[in-house]
Amino acid sequence: MCRKETLMDASNLHLLLDNAAILIASTIFYQVSTYINETYDQSSEVFDAFLFGVIGIFIMSLPYSPAIGLNIDTRSILIGLIAYIFGGKTSYFLMILLSIYRLVLGGDGAFIGVIIILVSGLIGFLFRKLNTKTFRIYSVLNFFLLGLSFYIFMTFSIMFMAKSEYVYAFKLLAIPLLIIFPVTTVIVGKLFMMQREQVNQLQLTRFAEKRFRSLFEQAQIGICYLDVNGNLINTNDYFNKMFQYSTDEIKGLNIKDLNDTTEYNKEYALNRLLNDTNTVDHTLEKPLIRKDSSSFWANVSVSRIRFNNEDIYMSTVIDISERKKAEEMMHYLNYHDQTTGLYNRHYYETNISTFDKPENYPLTIIKIDINGMKLINDAFGYEMGDTLVKRVVSLINPIVYNADMFCRFGGSDFIIIYSKVQKSYIDIIMAQVNHALANETIQNIKVSVSSAYAMKNDVEENLITILNKAEMRLSREKLIDTSSMLSRTIEIIMNSLYEKNSREMEHSKRVSYWCEKIAQRMNLDSHIV
Repeated sequence: MCRKETLMDASNLHLLLDNAAILIASTIFYQVSTYINETYDQSSEVFDAFLFGVIGIFIMSLPYSPAIGLNIDTRSILIGLIAYIFGGKTSYFLMILLSIYRLVLGGDGAFIGVIIILVSGLIGFLFRKLNTKTFRIYSVLNFFLLGLSFYIFMTFSIMFMAKSEYVYAFKLLAIPLLIIFPVTTVIVGKLFMMQREQVNQLQLTRFAEKRFRSLFEQAQIGICYLDVNGNLINTNDYFNKMFQYSTDEIKGLNIKDLNDTTEYNKEYALNRLLNDTNTVDHTLEKPLIRKDSSSFWANVSVSRIRFNNEDIYMSTVIDISERKKAEEMMHYLNYHDQTTGLYNRHYYETNISTFDKPENYPLTIIKIDINGMKLINDAFGYEMGDTLVKRVVSLINPIVYNADMFCRFGGSDFIIIYSKVQKSYIDIIMAQVNHALANETIQNIKVSVSSAYAMKNDVEENLITILNKAEMRLSREKLIDTSSMLSRTIEIIMNSLYEKNSREMEHSKRVSYWCEKIAQRMNLDSHIV
């Protein structure tokens, strides 16, 4: 009678197929743990174990029982696959949970059931270890061999440890189980792997999004996104601080609202990019406007990005105000004399050719030189020399305010350029300069300068030749002016020396007396003596 009832149960094999189908269908719930993990940003290891435990209990609650006390289900497939694919705490927790549940169910096969649970997990761990060293990772063959291993172990367990009626019932199912277990293992294993790959891709994508968001928010340069009309879509904190707007205030602004409106700055980087469809980015340097209307120089870069079949634009803004100040200072020092603030010789040599045009004729070059500059520097020091130079410049500047160029050409000489001015006007300028310096003294030293000029009236004349003419005329002037100036300067030096030391005065007079006597005895001319 028992054999007949067992045979009748064997005809209900579809129940085992239903159990396998439930296992296959339940894999969809694995995605739930992914949602929990991503939503709450927590590790899903414990939740995975709990979820798989619920699935395992559900499968064990609907077993196929070919004999009383003999329950056959797909728990070994679930446990082995979890150990094989996930490993770690998830597998341990699942094995413990299902073992406890099997003991709670009781029956003659409870002990064998627990053994099958534990060994199925061990088989999964073994395959996991071999997978990284020998097998092709998570291949169909791997899953098939894993399912076959479950079947073989379950067969031996029932054959050698169970009652005779269990053995008889199991023999009737040997061939179907040989097909169901490996095939189900392959299907469920591949489903798990597909879902896990999707999860990994999702996690990588969200990690990339978080990393990009972090870089966007924490970047130490201004970053914004624009639509094709230049409206601000999104900005980072540094961008908002750079322009002194809050996040709410900057919403709705257009990039044009942040540009200054001077004539040289009307073309925007975004417009240039929109007008050139072959270019994906454009960079320029320009002044921008803050909320308080203050201006600052920035390096602005705009790039075209294709997103959801639409073009959006990413712009980076870097404050280069300090660099611009340094460049302006370098430019100033390159073309200006540090003592007087006038243009220097380098500026003259770089720019004089721009005046050498017929429409600027007559072009006049005025040369002015301070007499006795070397003697003053040697006798009174360079600070005295600089004071003298500054004083001369301060007196000449108001007179030549309308000159095309006024530069310090050397240590003591200056050049003044006039274009489209007649000789009569130049003569007036020269007279005014001489009059301004006529009675000027610094520490009892009379300020003396020599001056001359030359004019270019024809395009055939060489500008260097004109400068040489002015220098030759200046040299003749200096022969006349320098002698008296040197005599006065030496007298001042001697008087200064005498005031400080009376003994030096007596000594100098005695030396002068004997020098005169020696010169007379040598019959030297009176003008030499």
